[in-house]
Amino acid sequence: MSKVCVTVLVLAAAFSGYGRAADDYPVRPIRLIVTAAAGGNADTVARLTGQFLSEGLRQAVVIDNRPGANSMLATEMTVRAAPDGYTLVLVSNAHATNPSLVSRMPYDTLKDLAPVSLLATTSNVLVINPSVGVSSIKDLIAMARAKPGQLNYGSSGNGSSANLAAELFNSLAGVRITQVPYKGTAQLLTDVISGQIQLSFSSMASIMPYVKTGKLRALGTTGVKRSAAAPDVPTIAEAGVPGYRSINWNGLLAPAATPKPVIATLNREIVRQFKTPAAQERFASVGIEALSGTPAEFDKFIREEIRQWGKVIKAAGIKVDLE
Repeated sequence: MSKVCVTVLVLAAAFSGYGRAADDYPVRPIRLIVTAAAGGNADTVARLTGQFLSEGLRQAVVIDNRPGANSMLATEMTVRAAPDGYTLVLVSNAHATNPSLVSRMPYDTLKDLAPVSLLATTSNVLVINPSVGVSSIKDLIAMARAKPGQLNYGSSGNGSSANLAAELFNSLAGVRITQVPYKGTAQLLTDVISGQIQLSFSSMASIMPYVKTGKLRALGTTGVKRSAAAPDVPTIAEAGVPGYRSINWNGLLAPAATPKPVIATLNREIVRQFKTPAAQERFASVGIEALSGTPAEFDKFIREEIRQWGKVIKAAGIKVDLE
């Protein structure tokens, strides 16, 4: 038998085995790497996703929190993992903004990973200290135009969701509100409540308790529709900034060469599980909207996020220093 024939037979056997492995998937626990530390929004989504996937696939889903390098540490680990469906990564907004924020990426955002499904979205809330004397988005825009650069917003630094949400607001509203970066959200909240800074784009979960007690005033939410967690608060778009949209999101990715039948299995279970009342209610109880869709839809979503935020980042000159 020729060397060529032997090579062909070996490759055929290998791919045949790969196909059988995909058909049997999963036969052992799945590792879900999370780009953020335990305790935050992404970790909550990961643990809920793991719970429902585990129930659907009848295999354990092990959560592995690997924060660092603006989410790229966890993502690169996934890119380099075996493409067998047993290593997945839960990503967030940073996945789509890093290509514009970071000069040298350790992987190709679109080519090195396979979309599985969008999982969840949440909105931020634009809040302001009541002492500022602003009661609406239009009032805020008028004041910001009259006092360019004198109003401050808090964020957790360049490239954070609050930073990008505020810079999009600056661009679309034609104003200049100045960023005050913080190392953590605790001090940021303390300073906006005390009036050291005037406003913030903060998550629903962290900010709404202070809105309900009157310590802060909610002017608008950043999503495309009103949030069920704050139905009386208009979106920023409907309150005076047409076209405004800034959501926090999470989605599931696998290494690029993961077999399509494995991706299909994962996607099918996510769609099935996330449509159940139990999943919808569990996510909603922590202010998160559970979503699902096809891999193609998630791929389109990521590309649109890259396009939108790439424009904002370039216009604002935002860069992230990872040294």
